[in-house]
Amino acid sequence: PLLACRQAMALFDPRYIAFVGVAGGFDRDGQRHGDVAVSSVVTAYEYGKVDTGGFAPRGNFSYRCNEALVRAADAVSAMNERWWDELREPGLPPRVRTGMIASGDKVIDDPDEAFFAAVRAAWPKLLAVEMEGAGVAAAVHEAQGERAVGFVLVRGISDMPHHKSPGTPDTVVVSTSTQERDRWKVIASRNAACFL
Repeated sequence: PLLACRQAMALFDPRYIAFVGVAGGFDRDGQRHGDVAVSSVVTAYEYGKVDTGGFAPRGNFSYRCNEALVRAADAVSAMNERWWDELREPGLPPRVRTGMIASGDKVIDDPDEAFFAAVRAAWPKLLAVEMEGAGVAAAVHEAQGERAVGFVLVRGISDMPHHKSPGTPDTVVVSTSTQERDRWKVIASRNAACFL
């Protein structure tokens, strides 16, 4: 994502970059599959120190998103705009939240695992976790000394990382089926794109 974003900025000279896709969400405040998370801050959570006390993440690889884009997302949500009408999905309409999104190189399927538990302790209000946004954020941050460019992540919640029981083998299916996950990826990515 870092190199692709650099090349896109050089080629198109955009004023804003919106990176749209899917993420894993956390079940706080009623967040559910299909909801949309918009980043106000992106943190590259894997930078830190590992010692006998475990992993201690560092916050110096956190990137603020464009304030105007974040406030626009808040405004659409506050005004109860029916941006989802064209989706025609049965059930409750997707909700939008703005806040911190964590980005790293690992798929997080158990938020209580020791490594990621340290991340959640450092940033207890995380909305979502994904894998590419920190690269885009770093590229934009790097370019901001030379050009006016802002960014935001817009992520549909396609999965809800969940606690694994101790001693549960990897072969035991404790989450939704692959078919169900794939269905939510389609719905979540469509919701994120439609919201944008």
